[in-house]
Amino acid sequence: MKHSKKFRCLLAMVMSVILFIGNSISLYAAAPSAGTKPDDSKYAEQYTNMFDKIDQNSIQGSEGAPEHNKINYVLDNDISTKWCIPIANEDDERTLQWAMTETVTLDAYAFVTAGDNDGRDPKEWTLYGSNDTTGSWTVLDSVSDGNMTTERYVTSDVYSIDNPGEYQYYKLTITDNRNRNANAWSMYYQFSELILLQKNQESDGSVSDGDGGNTGDGEPKEYVSVYDMINQDSITGDAGFKPANEYTMVFDNDITTKWCVQFSLDKKEKCIQWSMTEAVTLDGYQLVTAVGTENARDPKAWTLYGTNNPDGEWTVLDSVEDGNLPDTGFATSDVFQIDNPGEYQHYKLAVTDCRSYDPSNIWSMFYQISELILLQEKEETGGDGGNTGDEEVAKELVSVYDKINQDSITGDAGFKPSNEYTLVFDNDINTKWCVQFSLDSKEKYVQWSMTEAITLNGYQLVTAAGHENARDPKAWTLYGTNNPD
Repeated sequence: MKHSKKFRCLLAMVMSVILFIGNSISLYAAAPSAGTKPDDSKYAEQYTNMFDKIDQNSIQGSEGAPEHNKINYVLDNDISTKWCIPIANEDDERTLQWAMTETVTLDAYAFVTAGDNDGRDPKEWTLYGSNDTTGSWTVLDSVSDGNMTTERYVTSDVYSIDNPGEYQYYKLTITDNRNRNANAWSMYYQFSELILLQKNQESDGSVSDGDGGNTGDGEPKEYVSVYDMINQDSITGDAGFKPANEYTMVFDNDITTKWCVQFSLDKKEKCIQWSMTEAVTLDGYQLVTAVGTENARDPKAWTLYGTNNPDGEWTVLDSVEDGNLPDTGFATSDVFQIDNPGEYQHYKLAVTDCRSYDPSNIWSMFYQISELILLQEKEETGGDGGNTGDEEVAKELVSVYDKINQDSITGDAGFKPSNEYTLVFDNDINTKWCVQFSLDSKEKYVQWSMTEAITLNGYQLVTAAGHENARDPKAWTLYGTNNPD
């Protein structure tokens, strides 16, 4: 079929437009709903988000374009908004400046990427601090290649601050992006959120020098949380002041919620009671303070009990007269070492006094706690899984599950579809890889890639159910390469 030159040109233009649109669409990710908070999984164990201490009225700097890309959107705790600001080669420095409600030491920070064009992601920046905005600024951290994730609406890795200090005023100056000059649309800086972080006030294994059952003598102890052993359906106690402040909130593993309960002078004791999934010995515990009414509502005096018969007698495990909790909200206390530990399935915490209250003001007569963290002493493990046994201190390892490229997993096919190799990396111990071998083909394998080159320092296997333990692997070899071919 013949086509006129005019028609062929028109067809080529249409195809070009379609291809351009297709390529452009690949730059975008599905937008989160308004009010979506940043994912905190990369920092929650070590850091606290200091969003509540940002003075929102102080935010200033290079204003975004257009109007819906305002500068204050990067400090609004909402990843559906963004700051987007144009740049030019001869004018590429853009600044974000803000104040905290008080002097604060920031230990780290992170970004959340915006929803389109990863070429606009900041690549080079400097963070400053000051206690006098009319005077000099101190360089806290300088980054020449941030190497931010190309995924959209995702929290970056945490950037530790090289030179932390206590400041009230902060400034971020951006001087380059990931892909400047690629095209006119790349001549912008943009991101959804700047997350300001402070190290959690944890004990790092040390014990408090208060009277919370901590001796303060001997070597510092290391603990692990037994959160997964709490029977969530068993939690009961004195009802919270409103539904959002119920007793279940102290065991929801979320420091932004709290148990807030009102007391009276004739009934100051308020309790929370729970069971573990099995009898367990608790060696220590911590409280996480809540936010609201400064720190007056923080527990000051309490008693922890244990029993194996909740309808019978309760044994006093630890009694505290002055817990001396941290002054700030969302702060984790030192470890309160249990005076009289024992193996119990049922536990109860009875709070009997708060830091301060005014009998003439009923609003001051509350107790509130964000989290109660239950601890066991950490056991050092041996074995022949690559550990020599001659280290003085057992190594601490963290899972790198999030760095597994799920689309890359391959290997020998499972016995049936519900037993495929992908199931060894689905973070679910109820599934399994089950593969049949023969005497002339005993070797069976699973192969995968990480999202980037990484050093693995150890690994563990989780056994599956079925046929007792006869099918458990006995002998294996782990390999690594940067060229699978």
